[in-house]
Amino acid sequence: MKKVLGLLMASAFIMSCSKDDNNGPKVDMSKLSTTKWYYKTEKDGSAAEAPYVNECASNKDYTMFAANGVLTDAYYNADCVADVGTGAYIVSNNTITATMYGETTTVVVKELTSTKLVIESKYDSDNNGTDDTTYITTYSNQ
Repeated sequence: MKKVLGLLMASAFIMSCSKDDNNGPKVDMSKLSTTKWYYKTEKDGSAAEAPYVNECASNKDYTMFAANGVLTDAYYNADCVADVGTGAYIVSNNTITATMYGETTTVVVKELTSTKLVIESKYDSDNNGTDDTTYITTYSNQ
C-alpha cells in the first residue's frame, strides 16, 4: 500500500495546508536540491515526536527536490518494492508549494542545513474548515 507524505512528506500531501511565508527565519533554500532527504521523525499535533519507520529493511523512503522544480517521493514496501511518485514544486521565501498525486500542498521550511530538513504543515484534523493541527517532519540526507 502506498504511503503518502506528510509534503512532502509523510501525510502533508493528503492534508489541506495553509500558506505562511513569514513563519520563521529566512532559510537558505539553495541547500534543498542537493540531495535525497530521508524521513527521520514525525510529529502530529500534540503527540510526541516519533521515529519514522521504513517498511523495507534495506531501502529508506525519501523525498528529493531537483533543481529543475521536479519533486520525487520514493516509498519502499515490506518487500522492498519502490513506489515512486513525481510532481512539481516551487519555492517562495521559506515555503515550498508542491503538486503531487493531484493535490497541492504548501509547507513551511523551519530548518534547512546541509544535513537536516525540517518542514511544518497545518491541516484540518476535525474537518471544520480550519487548519488546526500542525504536522512536523524531519529529514536527514544521511
